[in-house]
Amino acid sequence: MKMKILALIAICVIAASAVSFAEPASAAKKGYLIDHGTKYFTDEGDGSPDKITWKTYWYTKNTRKVVRTFYFKNDAGKWINCGSDIFTMKKVSKTKLKLVQVSGTYKKTSYLKTKKTTRKYYWYVFRPKNLTGYKQGPPV
Repeated sequence: MKMKILALIAICVIAASAVSFAEPASAAKKGYLIDHGTKYFTDEGDGSPDKITWKTYWYTKNTRKVVRTFYFKNDAGKWINCGSDIFTMKKVSKTKLKLVQVSGTYKKTSYLKTKKTTRKYYWYVFRPKNLTGYKQGPPV
């Protein structure tokens, strides 16, 4: 009787530790949300109110993904989604960063010469230039 109880406890401990070890691996596949925000601005072309929202995910030490969504305000005062794009940053060598932009059927891949990690590149270069409210492409 005591042996069966000890065996059952041992199996439960092993199963619980296996679940706790497997959880970080599965969480890394879906990415961690590390930054998000909304920026309101006025369109330079027609003067209409616009906004941009973004979410940045961290996947591995050298991979980040940014999802941007653009909105404009219609005459009724509702925000209408007018497009989105996804940037994926990956460090491929000590001096090269791969930047992939996907927007609908459009896909652009750039290789940038930088010694910055994806973290430093995101915070010091990409975020200030691309998440300020202007509909512009990556800093190439």
